[in-house]
Amino acid sequence: MNPTIQTAIRIAYIRHIAFIGFCLVAWTSSEKAVAQTVPRITVIRPQAGERVVAGQVYRIQWRAENIPTPDWKFALNKGGVHQYPVFPTNVRHEGGGLWRGDWLVPAGQTAACDYDFWVKDDTTRVDDHSELFCIGPAALPRIVLAVIHAQQNLGHTLISVDYELGPPELSNASVGISFSRDGGASFDIVPDASTLSGDVGAGVQPGKRRLFWDASRTLPPGTFGGNFVARLIASTGEGSISADSDRFIIDLQRGIQISGRVLDKRTRNPLAGVTVTYAGATRTTDAAGRFRFDGGPWP
Repeated sequence: MNPTIQTAIRIAYIRHIAFIGFCLVAWTSSEKAVAQTVPRITVIRPQAGERVVAGQVYRIQWRAENIPTPDWKFALNKGGVHQYPVFPTNVRHEGGGLWRGDWLVPAGQTAACDYDFWVKDDTTRVDDHSELFCIGPAALPRIVLAVIHAQQNLGHTLISVDYELGPPELSNASVGISFSRDGGASFDIVPDASTLSGDVGAGVQPGKRRLFWDASRTLPPGTFGGNFVARLIASTGEGSISADSDRFIIDLQRGIQISGRVLDKRTRNPLAGVTVTYAGATRTTDAAGRFRFDGGPWP
């Protein structure tokens, strides 16, 4: 072949290969440019199998790419079916495309493990779903019990126990009681339900409460002692809690009797007409400054 023709063919071939190479580079660069501008959302939390609790606030997170001015929309799905729109609070960009928001999980949401969280941007119409996660039942309020006071009432054999049950959001509790005669070493006195009245048994509401025990129907006649202690036990579906009273006196011989004399602190002279209060009862001192609370056993 003519050398001139061979040279022309080589030059044309080289130019062809160079053109193909240029096209490949241009195509690759174009693909990269398109990939860098495609909007994308990736839901990070809730994670697969994660458990959230109804009635509590949960942090959701998602990543956004190439969405400069988002208009976020959120929804909860169950079993792939749209449930309702969600309106998280404190939605903000944390940097690097990472977004977050706080979601109050509805207290009445059905417990299940087929939920997913949906995030969408209305400006680009792109969206994403989280992995399936679980919603558990609302946590029960933790029960609180405080025994305020236990005492034998004046004039009869009724023992009153004042206590406080909480917290306020507690629906109700079952309250039981037992007594110790040895300062709390053992609580072997378990009154029959027929000897109890007031705020005791099932369905007791939170707040300041009072129950009564007729000690004469449980203890032997003539019982007397100053080391009695009351123990309350309150129970809910979450568990039980107990609390003890201070020591108090039970006197089934004569009933509770309290007497005394009121004197002027400086002169030590008796004070007449002074009102003295004990367990809701009142007495007025006589000319000698004396007062007395007493009463025999209940008939």
